[in-house]
Amino acid sequence: MYNNPFDTHTYIAPVPHAHAQREVSLFVKDSGVVLFVQDESGTIIDCRKFYNKDQLALEIFLRLLFEKEPGLKSASHSCRVLTGQSVFALAPADYLPARRMLDFARLVLEEAIFEEELVQYPIPELKAQLLFSVPYSIRHIIQSYLPQARLGHIAEVLIPLSLELCPQRGIVMLIYDQQVLIAARAGGQLQLINRFQFMAHADILYFLQSVRKVTHLEDKEVPVYVMGDLEGKMKTLKQYMDHIQVPQNLSQQLPGSKLEVPYWEFAFLAWRPESVLDMTTGKAQGK
Repeated sequence: MYNNPFDTHTYIAPVPHAHAQREVSLFVKDSGVVLFVQDESGTIIDCRKFYNKDQLALEIFLRLLFEKEPGLKSASHSCRVLTGQSVFALAPADYLPARRMLDFARLVLEEAIFEEELVQYPIPELKAQLLFSVPYSIRHIIQSYLPQARLGHIAEVLIPLSLELCPQRGIVMLIYDQQVLIAARAGGQLQLINRFQFMAHADILYFLQSVRKVTHLEDKEVPVYVMGDLEGKMKTLKQYMDHIQVPQNLSQQLPGSKLEVPYWEFAFLAWRPESVLDMTTGKAQGK
């Protein structure tokens, strides 16, 4: 029935590096899965998106994807599977004992969450734990095909990005599917990070303005960065907020063909605090 359950868009064709150390990222979204691979130098050697064209249940889609794309199962080095779907929360690591994390998660995330579904990821910059849930069925499939993979949340990428882009104050947004993740910093501290769902492009502006107001970051001098799926959205954002910008090392891809290398929608996955990504060569250049 599902001979071809997904459409594949190749932005960077796989480069054979049989003996090279690799960093593999799988970004699981509502619309499909993004595969993003770098070698030990930071060069992007594979960037593909697998669209869930038949809108299958995620469990079915992932299982079929792993079965029909054997290369996904050969990730023998560093591998992380990032979800952008589940709600998340930050828990103060210093004040909340590990044994209380599940109680806290049930209070702020979901009352019916099971211990096996709770994922904790340390955020050293905040002295906090990032808490989110992954359904046991999804977790079982991922661990069956990628036993060495680490489960993560896309928020863990945005937090250090916000620190790098605006260490004192500013706002960083990541747009994917029909969601926007917003992090706001002021006084050198993370003041807010939250995820919003939008129907129209104007909704993004509404959420952004609400965050600016509640965090007292309404001055035009406060930088506002945006990245991710910007197609059709940047014009609306610029129309009402002309100082909004794409991070410098991503902006070289705008405007341009989606098939330019590397594709700017996913380039944030390659961001490393100690390096700047050269968008022409796809290599991480030291500062």
